[in-house]
Amino acid sequence: MLLKLSVKNFTLIRDLQIDFSSSLNIITGQTGSGKSLIISAIQLLMGKRNQAPNLNEEKKSIIEGVFKSSPVINNLLKQLDLDEDDELIIRKEIYPNGKSRSFVNDTPVKTDVLKLLSQELIQLNGQHLISDISSNQFKYAFLNSFIEDQQLLNDYHKAFNEFLKFQKRYEDLLKQSSMLNEQRDFFQYQLDELSDADLSSLDEESLNNEYEIIANQEKINNNVQEITEIFSGDNGLIQLLHKANIKLADFSESFSNISPYSDRLNSIYIELDDLIQEIKLQFPVKAPDLNRQNELEGLLNKLNFLLKKFNVVNVSELIKKRDLLEKELGLIDNVEQDLNKYEVQKNHWESICFELAKKINKLRVNNIQMIADEMNKLLAVLSMEHAKFKVEISTTQVLNEFGSDQVTLLVAVNNSSNYYPIHQFSSGGELSRIALAMKSLTSIKGIVPILIFDEIDSGVSGEVATEVGKLLKKIAKNVQVINITHLPQVAAMGSTHFHVEKIDHGNGLETMLKSLRKEERIQVLAKMLGGEKTGKAALFNAQELLN
Repeated sequence: MLLKLSVKNFTLIRDLQIDFSSSLNIITGQTGSGKSLIISAIQLLMGKRNQAPNLNEEKKSIIEGVFKSSPVINNLLKQLDLDEDDELIIRKEIYPNGKSRSFVNDTPVKTDVLKLLSQELIQLNGQHLISDISSNQFKYAFLNSFIEDQQLLNDYHKAFNEFLKFQKRYEDLLKQSSMLNEQRDFFQYQLDELSDADLSSLDEESLNNEYEIIANQEKINNNVQEITEIFSGDNGLIQLLHKANIKLADFSESFSNISPYSDRLNSIYIELDDLIQEIKLQFPVKAPDLNRQNELEGLLNKLNFLLKKFNVVNVSELIKKRDLLEKELGLIDNVEQDLNKYEVQKNHWESICFELAKKINKLRVNNIQMIADEMNKLLAVLSMEHAKFKVEISTTQVLNEFGSDQVTLLVAVNNSSNYYPIHQFSSGGELSRIALAMKSLTSIKGIVPILIFDEIDSGVSGEVATEVGKLLKKIAKNVQVINITHLPQVAAMGSTHFHVEKIDHGNGLETMLKSLRKEERIQVLAKMLGGEKTGKAALFNAQELLN
């Protein structure tokens, strides 16, 4: 339960302290007095975004709620690695520049933590409840509150999240696989083309050199023969150098200083002789090899074709392209393997979800007659004897976050046997009572310890308003209720009554709240009954309401 709410420097609120009771807390006040600011302050503690302007540009806003803890809350605090205690203190600080900080038991936390805690603490029911009443979230939460085995619901929730995870991964891979498979044949064709070329054994430079030699073999033969004749023929260079060398050697026997020149001439002779031998060895005179020439032409043509086709400049880059294609095809194969793996997981969790959904369906179906009977009793109490409520459940083969059921809330009015979906029900006042009856029925389960109603009783009056007040008081036996109302019949039912006023101090307006004593409650109720001028009849009626 919410023990205390403290609000400082929040729009028109300067300093507000509210000590709530454990049962039915009533908040009244004229329209525009600032009742909504109290709800806004509580919403900030629930992790809602701040939308109210800070009218004090020099001071930060501080909102703090002190809650009575519970085993459920302490277990959640433990999971969040936060301090556990008998009391849970949530504080929100909002600075003039709009930035804010949140604390749980004096530990800084992110806003998401406040949202998680609020799900176990507070349920806020405003006039939007009427529009929410036909939403899936509302319908399934209503039905699920009657299921004793809440662990079954938790198990389904976990299994469904696993199913969604694997389903998304499977669908993403399926799209990827479809795209890649369109490329597979093309990649494979290119890879086969490069693999067949036996690139690792190709040396473009050697091939070109060999081809140039074979293609010019006759010219090479002629040139080598001419060079050989010049060097080695009769009176060729070698022969003449040899004769010169002999003459110089003879001359050096008489003149010793000639010896170095003889040695140099001998070296030239030997070098030229070696040179001609290497030329003949490197370029032997032989008949042209036309077969090899054709073979080389084919290899070079194919190589040039591949270089041009793959837009590269050498064999090394062709090899890189080949390796990349092998990698791409390997990735496609891996995607196929992953696709099969995720399909198995998806089907596994889908099967588990359907098994759990079947059990949930059985429990829901077992409860719908009891729910209808209890709801119709409550509607009769709320002066809707002419209306009948029922729940229809059909099973589908499509999973959703709530199971595989299709749920419809139906109402028949004016003692008719024709039922219509509740969202087609146009009367706002009667919809409010239906929503309140549903909340009353689920409050017995104590799903959350705090229920806040923000003018949920709008659209009703007279005797119906009294019954609404009685029902709120009954709900407050199970959970703490904070109710904002304009109805004196409802306000009179509160165990604690707070009244909100907007005061003009001359230097600005301020929203103030006061916990009313009995005499003060009579005055406030009398004004709610008869306006600002409260006569004896209004005061008497107000006293009668309290009694």
